[in-house]
Amino acid sequence: MVYFTANALKLGKLGIAPDLTSDLMGSYSPEDNLLNIVKFTFENDAMYLNSISGNTTPYSGDVINIFNGEVNKEKNYTWPFYEFESSSSAKELKVGERIYHKQTLYHFKGTKEDLNKISKKVLGVNLNTIPL
Repeated sequence: MVYFTANALKLGKLGIAPDLTSDLMGSYSPEDNLLNIVKFTFENDAMYLNSISGNTTPYSGDVINIFNGEVNKEKNYTWPFYEFESSSSAKELKVGERIYHKQTLYHFKGTKEDLNKISKKVLGVNLNTIPL
């Protein structure tokens, strides 16, 4: 389990490699009583795109990326956001060949008790134990 604070206070990114990934991720906002769960296709294929400029290993990228934007008037950053995404595996396809990647996002709003039931069942995480 990885915890990442997404609060729009500091620009940052976290990537999760294939060998540390499952097909689920989630986010919880106690202030908004909101639980988001993302389920995606993941077969742990060996290759995922590494889009860092100048890298020498283009197929050793991350499956999950989590971004935290910031508001910083001195740097002209006005993007208070967070984002989490999943990536499909990378394959050099032959003509007519396809790959399939599906990501489904579920939003739940409710009491902490109700959200905790969902989180424990789906993510295996007790919301009361998340370091906030």
